[in-house]
Amino acid sequence: MLDAVPGQETTASGDAPRRSNVQTQQYGDDMGKTLVSGEKIIGIFVDPATSSKPIGAGALWLDEDYGVTAEMPHLLEKSSDPFAQMDRMQQHQLPSNLIFYGEDFVASLYGCAYIEYKSGNVAIAKLRANEAVIGETPLNIVNPLEVSTFISHIDGLNVWSDLSSVEFWPDWHKDEYGHKKMRANYIVESKNGHVWCQGATRMSLITHPGNKVGESNPGIHLDDPVVLLSKTRSPRPISVHLAEHRKFRDLHALIHGASVFFRAHQIRDRMFPARTWTKDVIGAEYHSVLERTTVREHKSPIPPKERFYDPLLTADEITSFRLSRWAKYYEEWHRIIFPVASLLLRPGTLNENLMINASMSIEAIGQRLPKYDGEEETYSKRGKKRPTTATYFYRSIKATKVDTRSIAYSESGIASALADNYNTLKHSDRGGFPDPAFIFFAGHLTLAISRIYLTRILLLEAEATDTYFNSHLISQISQEMIANKVHINADGRFVFERRLCRYSRVLPAFP
Repeated sequence: MLDAVPGQETTASGDAPRRSNVQTQQYGDDMGKTLVSGEKIIGIFVDPATSSKPIGAGALWLDEDYGVTAEMPHLLEKSSDPFAQMDRMQQHQLPSNLIFYGEDFVASLYGCAYIEYKSGNVAIAKLRANEAVIGETPLNIVNPLEVSTFISHIDGLNVWSDLSSVEFWPDWHKDEYGHKKMRANYIVESKNGHVWCQGATRMSLITHPGNKVGESNPGIHLDDPVVLLSKTRSPRPISVHLAEHRKFRDLHALIHGASVFFRAHQIRDRMFPARTWTKDVIGAEYHSVLERTTVREHKSPIPPKERFYDPLLTADEITSFRLSRWAKYYEEWHRIIFPVASLLLRPGTLNENLMINASMSIEAIGQRLPKYDGEEETYSKRGKKRPTTATYFYRSIKATKVDTRSIAYSESGIASALADNYNTLKHSDRGGFPDPAFIFFAGHLTLAISRIYLTRILLLEAEATDTYFNSHLISQISQEMIANKVHINADGRFVFERRLCRYSRVLPAFP
């Protein structure tokens, strides 16, 4: 197997490779060791303000739930402690930023929170860092971490964007003996996808090639991820960058109906410079950063590629203008987006929770939509006629133009059935829970309608077509309902066909 060499045209016939002008960035810890979950590294902690004197010795490791964690033991009484600054630990005056030096390992720790455990004359100061930059010591670690470039690795971007850094073509030639041979030519170059603005932040999808970590087979092996990159004119806190990244991540999840997670982050800023062997600063390099609020996502199961083969919108349909439009609507429509986006980030959630979260989104959608013809059938039947939860479902169905004729007698009927299912789950005075099959299909129908509507706000009204909104997503659910003999009757209720009183509750595992 031949892998491409960054910066070269590679030949498979054994000929010497020809240099090209392609340059690629290397990122991560170039000093040897990396943080592995649960594996402790022993080293010394240094206060950046007084870098010539260590605070203490201890252990550093990666906790899968809480991020980069460390422990420093110290004596509670005055002694001939070789670390003179340990008295500060007893007075809880430790700095919020630290540098950790281990064997062939360096980490810059930002925003450290301390907890002290006492036992006799010995205490252990346990700390957790908000951010930990792996690799080079920064020029300035006294201030909070702010960077101008931030990268996130997110599930499914390679499949959806269809971007790659590698170009390949065969070249047939004859050797000195006249034998025909094939030369494989590769060019590796970072490629840009969509580029758009979210306020003062410039966002882009790019390929970010680098060497595969941990590859034991001979040869040069290339990792070719597509990543989300944000860039600001002046350095900004990582939390600011992450807020912009989450807007796109939530859209990505809604488009695919899949759980997508942050898998890794890198930063690039002149605070972490590229140096020559004489320590001269010649630019900036990429470095891995572990962020406390996203580190637990790294251990989440990676969704299979097949989950990204059938998006509501393809990468070609998502223009830069529409991505900027989404970011603008994200703040205004947060009450609509968050219930569904947070649901998709919890794989394996109960069907009851699925129905409730998706219905919360539908309620928020329906309250914003105008009145539609025929919605009076869903109004309250008691007292003054006014819109109900069924009305909000009805408006959402009309706005998305989904075709439900194969499973329901009317749009008002399916709206009433979905609302009744939701209200029965939510209110204890409604009696027992609905049938599990009804909850399953009601939840997936509601989730589909909310996803379709949320992606719809990316499209201008003039560009929206009935073909798009009558997507096969609803058709898939309808077919499963028909296969399980479930439909919505004229009274607006989920029912089974009479001849299947003893039905099989073997339900499909989708989406």
